[in-house]
Amino acid sequence: MNAVTDMLRCRHPIIPSAMGVICNPELVAAVSEAGGYGLLATAFVQDVDVLRGQIQETKKLTGNPNYKDAIVEAQETGTGLVDLGRFRIRALQTKLVEGMIQGTKDTDKGFSGQAVEASWLNGELAAGVLPAGEVSGLISSVATVRELINEMVSG
Repeated sequence: MNAVTDMLRCRHPIIPSAMGVICNPELVAAVSEAGGYGLLATAFVQDVDVLRGQIQETKKLTGNPNYKDAIVEAQETGTGLVDLGRFRIRALQTKLVEGMIQGTKDTDKGFSGQAVEASWLNGELAAGVLPAGEVSGLISSVATVRELINEMVSG
């Protein structure tokens, strides 16, 4: 890891510029799923409904509903810290993650491109490492951006 990946908590220091129409939801999702830090271009979006649609499209393209549901359904103690060599990642407890922590499963296999695609995008939760962070078990629902903003404004 380096200072950029440490700060942004991503695997690769890939940060595309948020330039107009080229930083669309598809590019943001692809960069994010590849371990970079995707940025959605919003500076010239005039219509809040267009922006809302872009955010929702990006959300749909990143992470399978099974993965998102697993984070919501996790217990507070439902994660483990997996040492991937150059960095560590907090992930949902699965048999694969438990094996990696105990040293009986290969960490490279659980975080390969095929494993990420199968688990994150296709929802096969046992196929790979599922990063979840320390908030697992503390999330009771996945709110929309509108719901979050309304809650913050109404206090």
